[in-house]
Amino acid sequence: MIGPWLATVFLSAAVPVFAADRAADAPALNPGRPPGSAQAATAKIAPVGQASPPAQAPPLFKAGVELVRLDIRVLDDNGLPVRDLRPDEVQVFEGGVRRPVVLFQHVAEPVGTYLEAARRTIGAEVSTNQGAPRGHLYLIVFDQNHITAGNEMRARQAVERFLRTRVRPGDRVALYALPGPGPQLPLTSNVSLALAELPKVRGGLDREGMAVGATMSVFEAFQIKRGDPQFLQRFLNRVATNLTAGGDIAGTSTSSAASAVDSGNETVRVAKENAKTIVERADTEAHTFLLTFSDVIRDLARIEGRKSVILVSEGFFTDNLGPDVDRVAAAAAESYAVIYSLDINRRGIDINASEPTGASPAQEIQSRLDSLSTLSAETSGEVLLDAGSRMDEALNRIADSSQDYYIVGFEPPARALADRRGYRRVSIKVDRRGARVSSRTGYALPDPVTPADRRRSIDAALGAPFPQQGLPLEMTTYVLRGTSPGIQRVVMSLQADLPVAGDDRTKPADVVFVARSARDGRVVASGTDVMPLPRAASPGRTTARGQFHVQFDAPAGEYLLRVAVREPGGTMGTVDRRFEVRPLDGVDVTASDLIVGRRADALPVRARCYAAEGLTAALEVYARNPADLETVDVTIGLLPVNSESALRSMKADLMDIRKVGSGAGRTALVAIPLEGVPPGEYVARATLRSRGETVTELVRQVAISTGSPPAAAATPLPERVTPAMMLAGDVARRFVASLKTSAADASLEAAAAQAAVGAWPAVSRMLSGNPTGPRPFAYHALRG
Repeated sequence: MIGPWLATVFLSAAVPVFAADRAADAPALNPGRPPGSAQAATAKIAPVGQASPPAQAPPLFKAGVELVRLDIRVLDDNGLPVRDLRPDEVQVFEGGVRRPVVLFQHVAEPVGTYLEAARRTIGAEVSTNQGAPRGHLYLIVFDQNHITAGNEMRARQAVERFLRTRVRPGDRVALYALPGPGPQLPLTSNVSLALAELPKVRGGLDREGMAVGATMSVFEAFQIKRGDPQFLQRFLNRVATNLTAGGDIAGTSTSSAASAVDSGNETVRVAKENAKTIVERADTEAHTFLLTFSDVIRDLARIEGRKSVILVSEGFFTDNLGPDVDRVAAAAAESYAVIYSLDINRRGIDINASEPTGASPAQEIQSRLDSLSTLSAETSGEVLLDAGSRMDEALNRIADSSQDYYIVGFEPPARALADRRGYRRVSIKVDRRGARVSSRTGYALPDPVTPADRRRSIDAALGAPFPQQGLPLEMTTYVLRGTSPGIQRVVMSLQADLPVAGDDRTKPADVVFVARSARDGRVVASGTDVMPLPRAASPGRTTARGQFHVQFDAPAGEYLLRVAVREPGGTMGTVDRRFEVRPLDGVDVTASDLIVGRRADALPVRARCYAAEGLTAALEVYARNPADLETVDVTIGLLPVNSESALRSMKADLMDIRKVGSGAGRTALVAIPLEGVPPGEYVARATLRSRGETVTELVRQVAISTGSPPAAAATPLPERVTPAMMLAGDVARRFVASLKTSAADASLEAAAAQAAVGAWPAVSRMLSGNPTGPRPFAYHALRG
């Protein structure tokens, strides 16, 4: 029996249409744009049935739960990434208490080149965000206040070579000189911009401070402030030497050095005050850098994926900067940023020093490097020591680092929710012999998510350089003839692995899509809506697969389609697809895409059929002249992958010719029995002939399974539809917004303004009076 859904696809408007404004050339979809805007999404996405759970183990998170997400790297004895880690092998501890892992995701490094990964995941018959191409994200930061003037030259030259030779077409680079002035270049794929900004980097480190009686280095000041009597005595000896030399010149008496242990001596007191002043000035410079550094890193949180932060510095002293370092660590945890610190200190004696300070250069370098070591350790990075003499090697090592990692999510304790900005320490262990885990040291919760944050996160996902993999998504498209000349109908089929709905009060997921011309980037269609979370397909499961079908119109051409799905807890997934819309309304006989599936699974993303049910397929044949459709025939065969010999082949039944747009169409339907067909991957191939000549061949991949499909989960009772739910819809919101402009007086205009923001109790109070005379349309509409 031929599934009725196939006929429905062609013979009725079963799939809702996106009435997108093709004339609008929006740079990005903004779900928060006021209704009625030329670039606003004006269509609705309609959910359809849900499919069976995915074959691989899905994430374990629950709907609407705020999670802490930490990225971890796990290596084996040979230093290679462990790619088959299980959630039960990971343990997270906070304050000595184990936190249950409720999200576990493997972000695998794409296999092959960027182009190969793109063909496999974006340009394939089914597009997916799992294994999608992801270039490296590099944030190169020069800590100008802690680089000796002239010492930045080798680093700049090495970074220039790195940008020219190691940055691939899919990579993104940002370049900052902090705290400025200097380059302030956000992530870009345009390497030429970064190369042009590099010469603006300057070193400004002053290792010496101003003190009474003698020069005091910054390192000496810190050692004196730390209470080291040896450094204080050395300084006092130099003061005495200078006074002696001055006395000989000016005829004054000589003076012996004060004792460092004599706290009552005026010279000792002044020396300590000078040290304190120099330390405070150095702390201010380091504080300014760390504050700006954390802001730059936190801005990267809107872009999914691990970021390699390359910090070029000679280091600084962190005695009094613990909270500032924690702030950077928290920003890095929020942004999945890993800090690689490049130590560019010059070893040896500083011949430019105004006078010998008695300090050990090696000891000073080690003290300064404590800051770089802390930043790298807190973020699961590393310090590349003496990188100034081997910058190329250090940068190449970072470029070769694996982008294979896991994201582990857990619910924070209640006390963490009360102190969202406090940095909280965690430890992660992996229960596998020989495995070594590398993770950051803690987290800080961001502020609670607001509707504006949701819009910003979706906008950022739509504009991100790579697909986001937080939610596994798959998508395909079907192209059919449209009803307007030159315009075809594109049906998008999307499936997402989502947390299951807890109850009827569970908030839905957000779904947004943007389709652009691959030639000029012009937006041809866009839409936004909410997506109800699926019910559990079987007891105990925390995820299930939701499925959507939507359609929009587009002229012939090549397009790039991005879809974003955001579940209520904030986990995001995006998937990209590159597809072609063929012209289907020319003078020749043409055909729509081939649709293969089951009766219970209309327009599937991945076609799967069962031997007990058989295979059902359909396509539509078009012609400008109805008479041309009287001589066509369609044969549909089932072929093993990489084979030209069909196991089964049948002539399709041709339905009656009917009017389609300015021409005619005819639906071809076939049901192929599958008894005796071995399970596996196959290709369904449709051959269209007209007057005995082959017009075109269309193919669609299909998986054949033995037996019957698994029993579907019990369908839950339909959710009670309330007026508030209807008013939250896109059409209702646009209608309510239009009432403000049609209001006849100020009171109705004020009531319409309240309605536009959903303040319906206030609207009811404002309309409770009994106006005299005819009541305008806006009054009746608001009352309704």
